[in-house]
Amino acid sequence: MASTEPEAFLAELSTGMAIVAKGVSIGKDVAKGLQSKTILEISVLDSYAAHGKHHVELSFKNTGDQGMYIESLTVHRPGEDNKEFSILKGAGIDVDFTTSQESTMGVAASRTAPDTALPFFPRKLMQVTPFKFKMVFNLLDRESMFAKPYLVAKLVCSKLDEQKLRPHHFYFQLRWN
Repeated sequence: MASTEPEAFLAELSTGMAIVAKGVSIGKDVAKGLQSKTILEISVLDSYAAHGKHHVELSFKNTGDQGMYIESLTVHRPGEDNKEFSILKGAGIDVDFTTSQESTMGVAASRTAPDTALPFFPRKLMQVTPFKFKMVFNLLDRESMFAKPYLVAKLVCSKLDEQKLRPHHFYFQLRWN
């Protein structure tokens, strides 16, 4: 009987170790699946005031393997969604968008000319190449924004392999110097 107990113990131990090993493998797969892959990098490159206007330079980069469009971009004060103002031309405050020659390589060829009658959005983001542009809007009162000197942007994008549009919010600081 002495030989049966160690053999049974080793069999149970072996089975238990196999279950633990399988559980660790499943856990790693679940963890890998839960990690979110960054598909859109949003960078606020600069923020400054000049000639009575705010200038905010942004960069959007599609790092995924699917096509993506920026459908719209709106900006508002934090916590004041009802006072949202659109930064599409002709709506809300008067905002100008500008792109530099090197940034247009990240935009579909049909939208590269900034002086065309086409709206600024929607914009196709090319894969890997960042789309850089500048927003220019009227200077906001510094005193009223002293406690929260930033705005919230709501970006709506569509990934071409998904059914629904995706809203993303990001903050950017305003500068008055």
